[in-house]
Amino acid sequence: MLGFWLFAREATVDWRRQYRNRRVQALLNAWDGQSVQKAEARFGPPNEIVNGSAGRSLYIWKDPPKIPKAQTLLIITLTVNAQAQITQSALEER
Repeated sequence: MLGFWLFAREATVDWRRQYRNRRVQALLNAWDGQSVQKAEARFGPPNEIVNGSAGRSLYIWKDPPKIPKAQTLLIITLTVNAQAQITQSALEER
């Protein structure tokens, strides 16, 4: 019985992690070409902003507070052009 419970628990944790990632990725895909202010309104202030060449910037969120928690660290990275529009997004787990 304990083995079944542990298996069910692991399956539930994995399903929850995959569901969270699908939802966040769909949100990020919808933001391509949109203003970075949408992301800041949804996720809160970024943990880090790295300014690059040609006016581009990298916005990084680590485990945004408004995203459901899972057992892994969620890192969201947005590349933003000089006009403050999102040009690329990435999602990573650690």
